[in-house]
Amino acid sequence: MLATDKTTEPPGQISHASIAFSLNNTKCGSLKTVIDIFYNHNLNMSKLESRPTGAGLGDYVFYIDLESKDSSSIKNALKQIKPLCERFVNYGSYLTTIV
Repeated sequence: MLATDKTTEPPGQISHASIAFSLNNTKCGSLKTVIDIFYNHNLNMSKLESRPTGAGLGDYVFYIDLESKDSSSIKNALKQIKPLCERFVNYGSYLTTIV
């Protein structure tokens, strides 16, 4: 089930998104800038993984799983980080039920 434009999910539901990206620059603090955006939108990172691209020293692809009780927060955060990224892939968004 895809996340909708609702601001708050039904009780017991959490929105998730899985993304991958590499940053435009490798200066110190570039990843922190992205993480601060997630923090400002009250998003939880349930996974953060990095893999070297092989293109050069300090060039990484980051794989992140996000979760929130508000699907619009995820959507707005992703809009903010896209301009910071050299490459960006949204693998999808979905809802889960808390049991």
